[in-house]
Amino acid sequence: MPATLSCERASSGVLRIRLGGDWVLSAALPPVARVLAEFAGSQAPQRIEFEAGGLGRWDTALMTFLAAVRRAAENSRAAFDAAGLPEGARRLLDLAFAVPERAGARRGADHAGILVKVGRATADLLASARALVVFLGELTLSFGRLLRGRAVFDRADLRLFLDQAGAEALGIVSLISFLIGIIFAFV
Repeated sequence: MPATLSCERASSGVLRIRLGGDWVLSAALPPVARVLAEFAGSQAPQRIEFEAGGLGRWDTALMTFLAAVRRAAENSRAAFDAAGLPEGARRLLDLAFAVPERAGARRGADHAGILVKVGRATADLLASARALVVFLGELTLSFGRLLRGRAVFDRADLRLFLDQAGAEALGIVSLISFLIGIIFAFV
């Protein structure tokens, strides 16, 4: 059964939203903008109520709609009465709004033009290229100092690092090789 949505304004400032049909992601859903438009005018409702007697199957499509309506109600300081919703939907909605959203957690829409995006990507590429050139330069100078015998390092540390990367690593390298062999044999 297709999803249905109707809004009715009561004289006491109550917006009653009737939900019916199957509110599933795979179905065509009524536009949420119709309900959100009720909050836009100067006559925003003071209370939101739901009637979900004709509601069939539902999934995250319904929860997304309810979350958008609840946010709109909070923004306009309207009371949100979820008593007419199914028990599972009420619990999920309470769970979704139990912890306040951290400031800056939402990713903002990037309305930058194509030239700005290309410029940012170019600047990032140039910064990465500069960091690579600096690293390669430092590496070259360090190897030059090592070959000339002017490198400053503790030979005990070098021996420790070679030991850790060689003999002490034999156990984990053997284990990983064995496990990869088993995977290849299984495949």
